Amino acid sequence: MSTRPAAGRWLLLFLLVTAGLSGCGRPPVRHYLSPELEAGLTRYSDLPARLVELVDSAREEVLVATYEAQLPSVLTALDQARRRGVSVRMLQDDATLGDTGFFGPVTTDRNRYLMHAKFMVVDRRTVWIGSANLTFSSVYRNDNDYLIIRSSGLADYLAGAFQLMLDGRVPGRPFQDAAGRRPDCRVYLNPWCRAALLEELTAARRHIFFSLYALTDPEVIRLLG
Repeated sequence: MSTRPAAGRWLLLFLLVTAGLSGCGRPPVRHYLSPELEAGLTRYSDLPARLVELVDSAREEVLVATYEAQLPSVLTALDQARRRGVSVRMLQDDATLGDTGFFGPVTTDRNRYLMHAKFMVVDRRTVWIGSANLTFSSVYRNDNDYLIIRSSGLADYLAGAFQLMLDGRVPGRPFQDAAGRRPDCRVYLNPWCRAALLEELTAARRHIFFSLYALTDPEVIRLLG
């Protein structure tokens, strides 16, 4: 197991989404919060089929960032997109490169940090982003969340971040949907995400809903206490 720090970990501040998916019993397979925003949990939905739909809809470009990629249906869809003339590029952690089944161009981060971002950008219009790797265990055996967002602004931002990571540089400041207004959804890439999370926790007055694999940050623990 690698002990390298995670430099590309995405933080999605969508507490409303988490609250909407919470409750007793089986969550909905897909939860449409608006025509532009779809949310889901991997073990209760067929995320690979949804990703194949997105890739099949591509006409110009698909960008994929993932720590690991092993899902045959998604990799086949990416290969078919490449064969019909769509530009397909994948960024993957160098430690897992030998495990991928994609026959197109795959670039690795080639540094000491984990390439831990997980997102897909289709035709600079639609974004899939969440906590799941493109592996069987991640989508069928583990609980992971995902969002599918139709936003050209967010798609452009992540496409730019993708290129910066390809170049070995740190992506710029976080995406916000409108300058000067408090957005409903913000997306952060390290090193920006921790400060934003601390700000949100400090400002909380009624409820905090969140789920995560591990909690070790002493300042976050202090604020939650």
